[in-house]
Order: sequence, then C-alpha cells, then structure tokens
Amino acid sequence: MTTIFALFLLIFQQTLTPVDSLKNELKNVNEPEIKAELYYQLARATYGSDQNLAIAYSDSALALAIENKLLKIQGNALNIRGVSF
Repeated sequence: MTTIFALFLLIFQQTLTPVDSLKNELKNVNEPEIKAELYYQLARATYGSDQNLAIAYSDSALALAIENKLLKIQGNALNIRGVSF
C-alpha cells in the first residue's frame, strides 16, 4: 500500500502546471511574435495569484509587441496589465 501511495505521489509531483509549461516553451522560442504571446499567456495565467508577476510578464509582452509592431498583442498586454492593477 505504501508503495502505491509513493508511486502516486511521485507521479503527481512531476506534473507540470500551465505556468511551468509556458516558461519551458518560452526558453525554446526565438520568434518575437510567439515570445510576446507566451509572455501574455504567462501574465494571464498568473494575474489571479500574483499581480506583480503578471504585470512584469505583461510588460515583457508589451515591449516585444511594440518593438515588432504587433498591435493585437499590445492591446492584450495592456488589458491584462490593467486587470492586474
């Protein structure tokens, strides 16, 4: 019985959260549009639990979006930034 419990505990501890998955994906991406979208998604995923982190992610998304003239992501990043405040 303890072996089964230990196995389940090990399996559940290794499960990635959506935030972890987005962070891992962010490390592998070089395209600015995708990177800006990932930062935006990270901001969306964290604004309910950590507003300061969500603002930081939205600022990163906004900076990339402005630099690459991605208007939709600019608007989304500003929106999530406002929600986080």
